[in-house]
Amino acid sequence: MTAKTLILAMPSLYGLDQCLERNLRYHGYHVINLCYGNRQTHYPNLISRVKNWYHKKIKGDQDYQKQLHYYLYENAIEQKLNTLSPQKADYALCIRANVYPKKSSPKFANTAKFA
Repeated sequence: MTAKTLILAMPSLYGLDQCLERNLRYHGYHVINLCYGNRQTHYPNLISRVKNWYHKKIKGDQDYQKQLHYYLYENAIEQKLNTLSPQKADYALCIRANVYPKKSSPKFANTAKFA
């Protein structure tokens, strides 16, 4: 019997993602960990800081800051998802999907049979 593949996407706070991954592997799942730390915002330049303020205060949109968090890890996450390219994962488990930008959630759902 082949191992079921599971995409795990959640913020990596307090080591909970590693605990879940370890236990899922113990139960026979092949886990693709898409977790990343989102504690600190990385502003590449002053313009991005101003854009964040504009989106947050004027537009009332929190998604720009999520994009800044996600930007640092986007290439690594894409590479992990591309390892599945000919096939789909069996399951996708996304805990606290609100920490991911709106554009990334459909990617997780489209790469799994059950999301």
